[in-house]
Amino acid sequence: NYPYILFFQKGNEFSAIEEWGSSPTDEIDLFANLDADYKTGNITSTTIGPSVNWETLHWRQHSVDDPNYDEVALSLFGIHTNGNIDTLISNLTPPEYDLDLSPYISASEYPYAKLELYTRDDSVQTPPHIDKWQIMHEGVPETALDPEAGLFFYNDTILEGEKAVFSLATHNVSDYDMDSLLICYMLQDRNNNFDTLALKRCRVHPSGDILMDTIEVETIGKTGLNSIWMEVNPVNPQSGNYDQLEQYHFNNFAQKFFYVITDRTN
Repeated sequence: NYPYILFFQKGNEFSAIEEWGSSPTDEIDLFANLDADYKTGNITSTTIGPSVNWETLHWRQHSVDDPNYDEVALSLFGIHTNGNIDTLISNLTPPEYDLDLSPYISASEYPYAKLELYTRDDSVQTPPHIDKWQIMHEGVPETALDPEAGLFFYNDTILEGEKAVFSLATHNVSDYDMDSLLICYMLQDRNNNFDTLALKRCRVHPSGDILMDTIEVETIGKTGLNSIWMEVNPVNPQSGNYDQLEQYHFNNFAQKFFYVITDRTN
C-alpha cells in the first residue's frame, strides 16, 4: 500500500486536495489553508419537524469568561415543504430565552424549522456555550408497513388469467391519528413498465391502528416476471405533496414479485 492523504471540506467538491507517495515507504505531508473567522461562529440545528403546531422556543447559554466580551444571538428559520427557507426570527438575544412561537411561525406554511446560534468574542475568542435550545411542538403521525401484523399473497407463480391477490398491513406506530389513508398500487411488468393499478382512499387510521388493504390484479397479457408496488400515504396528485404529513416515508413502500405462466390452452 502506498501512503495517501485526502483533505476536503464536507459538501464542497472543489475543496479536495490529494497527496500520495511514490513508494510504500514514502513519508508525505499535506498543507491546506483553513479560511475562518476565529472571532465569530455559527451553529445550525438539525431540521426540526414536521409539525402541525409550533408552540414555544426555549434556549439557554453561558459565558466561560467575562460576559461583557461576548455577543450571542439566536435565529429561527421556517422551511416550506418544497425546501425553501425563510428567516422568521432574527438575532434573538438574552434575556429573551423563552418565546411563544404562535405569532412567528405557522405549521401550515412551515412544517419544518431550524435554529441558528451566532456567537462573537473579539477580546479573548472564547465563545458562549449553548446549554440548550428546544422547540416544543405537536408532532405528526407515523405509519409503517407491518408484514407481521398481516400479509397475504396468492401466489408466487400463477397461470395467465388467474388473479394475483396481495394484502399487506400498515400500522400507525405514533401517538397521533391519521385521517383517511391514501394507498397507491402500481404494477411493474417484465419490461419494467409501470402502470397505476389503483389509488385508494381507505378509512381513518388512528393511533395504534392496524389497517390491512387488498388489491387484485388481472394477469391476462402480463406473462413473465411482474411485481406489485404498494405505497402508503403517497403524493396526492392534486396537491403535489404527500397526502398527509408524516414523520418518515421510507417504511411506506413494499414490492412483491410474481410470475405469470403463459396460458397455452387451445
